Amino acid sequence: MWDFCLHVRAIFSVARRVSPAGLNVSTADWAPDGRQLALRVTDTTSINDYFYHSRVVLFDVASRAVMPTALAHVAEGPKWSPDGKSLLASEIRQPGFIGLAPRILDIVHDRVTPIADSHPGLLTQVRWASDGHAILALSFERTRSRLVRIDPRTGHVAELAQLVSVISAQSSGFKLASLQFLSGLRPTKQTHEPPQVKSSLLTWRHSCRASN
Repeated sequence: MWDFCLHVRAIFSVARRVSPAGLNVSTADWAPDGRQLALRVTDTTSINDYFYHSRVVLFDVASRAVMPTALAHVAEGPKWSPDGKSLLASEIRQPGFIGLAPRILDIVHDRVTPIADSHPGLLTQVRWASDGHAILALSFERTRSRLVRIDPRTGHVAELAQLVSVISAQSSGFKLASLQFLSGLRPTKQTHEPPQVKSSLLTWRHSCRASN
């Protein structure tokens, strides 16, 4: 892993290695305060280790210290919560290494909380809403993909929209979650805004904050 230091008004950038040699980093996410990195790492470059034995560790940039494993068998993530107190990741279900399970890692209290384990669908692309009060994900159920909202406190999963021919699904990082796909938007009753047609793509926007 490399830390890129960009200098204003310079014609080049300076890159310096910060992670220890021999540590294979596949995903990195800066903490909101910029002091730590949450990393998905493996000890080898084996494809089996990448898919089945990736783990989440915290990395202190100043001291270059790698903390003990926070979560093992990670398939997605990690992603910092907006307040910098928690990490979101998906681990591979065991035994059998079949299916994914979202997990919240409480950094302050060193605690891992399972969420939505009883949900009858495959949850992927989990990410925090920009206000940190919800988790957005794709749920694959009965050959269809759905955009869902997960309550991080209760694990309750609420459907936001049914998707067909999904090209991409990504959080904008601001106050709205945006989905772009070619066709087939079927908004559920929670949707209050109609699709917007733009250059043959339909864009649907939904506020991430839960309604009272």
